[in-house]
Amino acid sequence: LFATNELSSFYFDVLKDRLYTFPPDSKGRKSAQTTLWHLLISLSKLMAPILSFTAEEVWGHIRKIEGCASGKASRMEESVFLSSWPRVDDNLVNENLEIIWEKILRVREGVLKELEEAREAKTIGSSLEARVTITAPFSELSSLKDLGNELKEVFIVSQVQLEEGEELKIRISRAEGQKCERCWNYSLDLGTDKEHPQLCGRCRKAILKCTR
Repeated sequence: LFATNELSSFYFDVLKDRLYTFPPDSKGRKSAQTTLWHLLISLSKLMAPILSFTAEEVWGHIRKIEGCASGKASRMEESVFLSSWPRVDDNLVNENLEIIWEKILRVREGVLKELEEAREAKTIGSSLEARVTITAPFSELSSLKDLGNELKEVFIVSQVQLEEGEELKIRISRAEGQKCERCWNYSLDLGTDKEHPQLCGRCRKAILKCTR
């Protein structure tokens, strides 16, 4: 269930934007890569007792990657069966953060439902064509505001507008602006750079950073 619900249906989906479009040395991209690395190692160990040959094959590739990254021989055990069982790092457990994300994911369920209805009504095609307006009480709105620009990544839309109100309401409309050819998000700042007229401001900065 963890691999299907938390990883495949949510985490991998929302990571695509930062992995594909953020600069290679950005904190957002590096933090995602680090998390995926730890997931790969832990899941390989967990599946070893059941999928022995698959886990061992995966472990061999992990050792090659780890060795290439360090420029030295791999420091990892030669076999997944010689490695220690994964342990929970108490420093990474944050119960308050879990409560906050439960609220965010409940709102996300409502957003996904409205996006699907908007697709059926031909208001939008893909979710990136959407602008989401969320009205919610201050207690729920504060958690959403804390995410800043990452909120549109969580919903996989181009734009999010937050408004305070008595109850939760979600409205879907067409995103404003034009489609960026690199990230496919809709933005109002396309065409502001003569050298990269088809890129949004975020992608223009990423490209310039990579070409320096």
